[in-house]
Amino acid sequence: MFWSIFKFEIRYWLGQPMVYIFIFINALLIYGATASDSVQVGGSIGNVHKNAPFVVENFYALMSLISLLMVTAFLNVAAARDFNFNTHQIIFSTPLRKFDFLMGRFWGAVVIAVIPFLGVSIGNMIGAIMPWLDAERTGPTYWNGHLTGLLVFIVPNVVFTGAFVFAIAAITRSTIFSFIASIILIVGYGISLGLTRNLDNEFIGTMLDPFGIRTFSVATKYWTVDDKNTMAMGLTGIMLLNRMIWCGAGLLIFSFTYVRFSFSEKLRSSKRSKRRAVIDSATPKVSQILPEVTFSYSASTSVRQFLNQVRIDFLGVLKSTAFI
Repeated sequence: MFWSIFKFEIRYWLGQPMVYIFIFINALLIYGATASDSVQVGGSIGNVHKNAPFVVENFYALMSLISLLMVTAFLNVAAARDFNFNTHQIIFSTPLRKFDFLMGRFWGAVVIAVIPFLGVSIGNMIGAIMPWLDAERTGPTYWNGHLTGLLVFIVPNVVFTGAFVFAIAAITRSTIFSFIASIILIVGYGISLGLTRNLDNEFIGTMLDPFGIRTFSVATKYWTVDDKNTMAMGLTGIMLLNRMIWCGAGLLIFSFTYVRFSFSEKLRSSKRSKRRAVIDSATPKVSQILPEVTFSYSASTSVRQFLNQVRIDFLGVLKSTAFI
């Protein structure tokens, strides 16, 4: 059953344009950073080649943070799709195990969420062959930089952030709360950078970085230009330890989701149910309160309906918990 749900999740997303739109966006951004000095992702690289393994890994590390909302889009839908479409009662009435359901949805969405980051390699390789670039600004393509960029940064970061977003969406069964959680994660990361930058113990600061960006910077701070042009940072030393810590954190969050998630409906409180029953019994029939009306399809009616709908939606957003 797990394998069936996993394959369904993959097929569902591969048929959606969002995957390919995200690939194009990532590729376009990295293409601009590679083919032009006017676009920078992660600051200046000095004399290092624009397609060096160090630069490619740095692109992957930064894009895992910049594209967090892309990851949220996939994991949020995977967790809350049935509740948004009101099909959860049908799904949950089947002989489906909670383990298979959550594992299939989560890992299927994780695999799909990794795919748009291939745009980093696509954009970098296309940008590096542009004819207007100085030949000294690019070098040969080192595939180990592209592979380690995916394995060292994208996969662990998608697992951690995906588990966090998936947990919020699955437990609250709300789309908006998962996006709020991802924004809070970005803001919290920015605050933590400021707090850990002044730590006397550099090792602790590198371990507290969930995206591994600072860890990568510390691990490569003594690399020469030649090292950056030819070498890739793999899963060794502090980078390996950091990745293990935050992948473990992601799996712990997913375990918490498994414990808290339930196939059963949330029951209304008894007071609210009683109050609703009293209101229903006291409400007159529709035929008793509605006057006879004549329908109008004039242009002025359409304008009034439009303005009224704008007012309702505008006030609805202002009063919503997410906006506040």
